[in-house]
Amino acid sequence: MDLRSRVSEVREESKSRGDDLDQLSRRQVDMINTLTRIDDATRNLNQTLIMFYLQQREIVETIWSSSWSLEQPIQVSDGDDVKFPMDDSNINNDAACSKAILPSLFLEDLRYREGAIPEAYESTFKWLFESPRSDVHGQPLWSDFQTWLRSSNSDVYWITGKPGSGKSTVMKFVIGHSMLQELLAQWSGPKPFLLARFYFWNAGTPIQRTQEGLLRTLLYQCLRQRPLLIQKVCPRRWVLFKVFGSEVKTAAPPWTLDELLESFSAFDLFVGQQFNLALFIDGLDEFDGDHRNLIEFVRLFHSRTGRKVCVSSRPWNVFQDAFMASPSLRLENLTGDDIRLYVQCNLNPSPAFQEYKDALPEQSKGLVETIITKAQGVFLWVSVVVLHIREGLSEGDRWEELYDMVNLLPDDLSQLYQRIWSTIKLDYIGQSHLFQIHGAYIDSLDVITLWLADHPDTLQIDVKTIPEQQDLITQTMRRRLSSRTRGPLEISPQGYVGYLHRSVRDWIEHIWGDIVAKSDPAFDPSLCILNAQTVWMLGGICKADKCISQVLTTEYDWKEVLKCLYDAANVRHIASNIHILVATLDRLNDKIQTFSHTSENEAIIPLSCNKVTSRHGVTLPANSFVGLAAQFGILKYVRHKLMVDPQLLRGRHRPPEVSILANAILSPRYFAHYYYARNSDVRITKLPPNLYRYYHLHNNSYVRYLLIKLLLDCGVAKSSAVVPGDTIKSLYDEASWVQVQMPPIIMPNVEELDYWQTVAKLLKEHGLSRVGYFELKVKPLLLKLFH
Repeated sequence: MDLRSRVSEVREESKSRGDDLDQLSRRQVDMINTLTRIDDATRNLNQTLIMFYLQQREIVETIWSSSWSLEQPIQVSDGDDVKFPMDDSNINNDAACSKAILPSLFLEDLRYREGAIPEAYESTFKWLFESPRSDVHGQPLWSDFQTWLRSSNSDVYWITGKPGSGKSTVMKFVIGHSMLQELLAQWSGPKPFLLARFYFWNAGTPIQRTQEGLLRTLLYQCLRQRPLLIQKVCPRRWVLFKVFGSEVKTAAPPWTLDELLESFSAFDLFVGQQFNLALFIDGLDEFDGDHRNLIEFVRLFHSRTGRKVCVSSRPWNVFQDAFMASPSLRLENLTGDDIRLYVQCNLNPSPAFQEYKDALPEQSKGLVETIITKAQGVFLWVSVVVLHIREGLSEGDRWEELYDMVNLLPDDLSQLYQRIWSTIKLDYIGQSHLFQIHGAYIDSLDVITLWLADHPDTLQIDVKTIPEQQDLITQTMRRRLSSRTRGPLEISPQGYVGYLHRSVRDWIEHIWGDIVAKSDPAFDPSLCILNAQTVWMLGGICKADKCISQVLTTEYDWKEVLKCLYDAANVRHIASNIHILVATLDRLNDKIQTFSHTSENEAIIPLSCNKVTSRHGVTLPANSFVGLAAQFGILKYVRHKLMVDPQLLRGRHRPPEVSILANAILSPRYFAHYYYARNSDVRITKLPPNLYRYYHLHNNSYVRYLLIKLLLDCGVAKSSAVVPGDTIKSLYDEASWVQVQMPPIIMPNVEELDYWQTVAKLLKEHGLSRVGYFELKVKPLLLKLFH
């Protein structure tokens, strides 16, 4: 090819490349324009969402204000008033709103309590639905229960008795009796009637012994039977769901006692008008509050027409004064025949006892009578003693030994437990950690979790094999509890581990120091529980009637994460356990990171991990796992991580992270505020009520002080430890803003005042007071943050 041809070819190639470059340039321009339009659209959407969230917050605040009424419109800034006509339009939507409200009242712990109460043994207590027997003077031994049920008697019926006499069992027996509905129908006449019940349980979770638990349970049971009343009884929540849709459950604040009282008062207006209501409330003495207020509540409710109330309690003076003139029965005076039946039916199946009956009929009869006499009507005492007699029979105890055992056992329940505790084998006495695991667990403890926490190699267990072994595990733990605790801890039919009786809890509290002293000094129940909880999370299988999925998207799953962090914060500083704590939390972190790319939890979970950053153009402040550890005061884990990687103090800027120092100072209680949005910096935190309480469980001020000091000593002040928008100044600004918008729940306490004084001094010592926001004089707005 000659030179001319070659030049011509090069020219054509250059021209072609120029055309390609022009085309590429045009494409780049088009792409830039498209990205600009997307950016504009995203910005507009972002602003729209900001306005939506701000208006949502404004609407919630308006609805929950004391002055709001259902008839008035809701005024929102930069928008039209919102009105809610109370007519029959859009029935389907109304039903969906009501259906969304009802589950928020449900308390799972209270269902477990009813299931844990023993069923009445065979034919025991059947006399309650018969005509009363008479004493030697011809007077009835108890007030006729049948007559009270069917009549318009204006008095409360009071079931009383000693601790352990079977009051809760009787209440459960009554509620499930076939004649109850028939007798109440005679009382109610042409009107329908509702039946509701509640069991106070002082040895259970806090909600089980409060007025809040009582009201939530009664409202749930009654509204479940009359769902059309929900919009009238719970108008605030009904309107809220009417505005935002029944799917947005997290828009509603947690139930408070004031709102529950308001709703119950509204429901009370319909009682006696549209229907009648029979209430059965067990364990008034187990209420954790002023019993006089509870009695007044019962009296006020019962004083109006269309109501019938049966209560049970120990015979304390406050209850005797209140119900002395009411129809009543005292259990320990009436259960002699029931106890005899129970003893005979439990001892007769024993081959050894049958042999003694055949050879020594008078002595065997005398043993039964001795048990009945010593029991003094206390069923619980009998059940514990009979268990030990059967044990002695199976081990070949002689007749004289059995008789002496019964005679030597104390009549008092606490002394009985102490005597039994002293009989535990020396090989088992050091394994009192079953009591400690139960005491340290935050919720109702299921038997599988106890088995995991009690296992020496918890972290090596493949929990996917548990479902097929569940029956074996339950039986193994039942035997283990029997040998290691000798009865005070038992497994309910629902598979939950709890105290045999409230008196057991009282006794345990009295000897707790002795229980802890007898275990291995390196044993830490919180670490055992953390390991068990983490194994559940890693396995991703069903636990009891809940399911831990491979992707954390539900409130239940995140509740498990919060419980892990809570337990980790309570792990004691024992050198041999630190590496286990770190390894366990690292595995939990790895699990969280695998699903944080896809989990859509930003709307309900404020502790988003650092890979969950934005959705629909709204960027939320992320958090590293070390940040979460600092937030929950897990000092040992944070210290270890900083030793391994000091660069953690510098944080990451993409995505923006809350600094470790901010987490340490502010604690979970700050990040768990129900919702808040500030100007254009949107931080929407809509925490579900089921999760809210887990952020308020742990606030050890001294540990938090040590953690802050550690961070400052590590040079946080000199290492650009905070990203833009997360400075000491902004921390104070944010805290102050939240408190202006959201009034504190309680007043500051002395510990918190001391904590903030100490934090102020620490910041000043490390040169951070130059920003002018932390001074030795504690700022009152910041103090209110921790309530």
